Amino acid sequence: MPLQKWKANQVFEAIEAAGLNPREFGLDDEEDGVRIVHRRSQAYFLITNQAGMYLGRSLVGDGIEWPYQSSTWQFLMPKVSTWLKEIKADLDMPDLWAELLASPSLASIAATAQNLGDLAIDAVTQQEVVRRLDEIGAHMSAQYRLTTEQKVVIEAGFSEVRRAVRFLDRKAFIYCTIGVAATVVATGIGIALAPEAAQDLFRQMLDLALRVADAARALPPPVTP
Repeated sequence: MPLQKWKANQVFEAIEAAGLNPREFGLDDEEDGVRIVHRRSQAYFLITNQAGMYLGRSLVGDGIEWPYQSSTWQFLMPKVSTWLKEIKADLDMPDLWAELLASPSLASIAATAQNLGDLAIDAVTQQEVVRRLDEIGAHMSAQYRLTTEQKVVIEAGFSEVRRAVRFLDRKAFIYCTIGVAATVVATGIGIALAPEAAQDLFRQMLDLALRVADAARALPPPVTP
């Protein structure tokens, strides 16, 4: 059952208002209603009309189906707009693990870390890590409009890395830094850290782990007694 033209036009306008491309959507007629579908992500918003009530369900990303009901079209459209905003957020959110696994530097970091054993981190490298964390923090504050909450989350992660560089060996520190990076960015996204800021921070932290790995490669081999 197709939507009336004026209703379909409101959906079109809501898609544009959410910063999405209407060409990526479809209005699929079904026996009991209309399904608004985002083709690329397979997100959908099913609209049915039963006894004058709008009923249906929606899905975004790898979430769960959410049922809804609205007494009028005017009350339904804000739900459609919220669904569209959730699609935009899902599309903008970086897949940190996919990015990590696709990173050309990851294989280099992993290969080096596996061969480091319990090699301690020297004082010079410790100081370099602390200095680099300060630079990353300054860069993030200057480049992006971070909220106080976002700054607190990032600094908490940096503090953990500062402690790690003092007490962990190189192998453990490298794995710790990668884990902290993923945790900080995922938490940041949860409090509205911009996707480009999240990606930048993740790459900067990965680069820090790579620097420690590179510093280890530059060390002379251990002397066997």
